[in-house]
Amino acid sequence: MDEAVVGGGEVLAQILWHICSGFAHGREGATLGLLERTVDSQVDNVVQLRLPTSTEVLLNMLHAATLLTGRAKGLHDTRRSSHR
Repeated sequence: MDEAVVGGGEVLAQILWHICSGFAHGREGATLGLLERTVDSQVDNVVQLRLPTSTEVLLNMLHAATLLTGRAKGLHDTRRSSHR
């Protein structure tokens, strides 16, 4: 993930922030949406899944959160200094 993706606009930044926040706080929707799923077994309508932790996914979420936080701080500093 590069700076251009995070700099893609307010809506994209909000979506990325919500995904990162959900992942960081263990919200099921974010976690299940980001992790790979492997079907271990299925009997009728009951499926047993394996959700392996991916270091790459964790690093991408950390990187996105770091870039977004840096942009937010830069915006805050710009707006704070313009009121003087």
